[in-house]
Amino acid sequence: LQFSAVKLAELHSDLKIQEKDELNWKKLKAEGMDDDGEKEAKLRRSLNVIMAKYGLDGKKKTQTEDNNYIKDGTENEVLNDPRLEKLWNKVRTEASWK
Repeated sequence: LQFSAVKLAELHSDLKIQEKDELNWKKLKAEGMDDDGEKEAKLRRSLNVIMAKYGLDGKKKTQTEDNNYIKDGTENEVLNDPRLEKLWNKVRTEASWK
């Protein structure tokens, strides 16, 4: 995975917050303050959210991302220029296009 500088800085910030929260939890646990494990579960969920947010959870993204690829034109797209619309329809119907 390659992250932009901004995304990498955001990940670093999120992980620093997570680390701080985990250190606080360890202190609480040592003092016997997290008997039911609720704070530990919140920390685990928080880490899972961070991992999913940055694609580090090993799962494929279910949402499609916008990209610069040209769509195949199967959708009924409406072009604002009638001449361009006519030209586009002509190109789509030609055998060499398919």
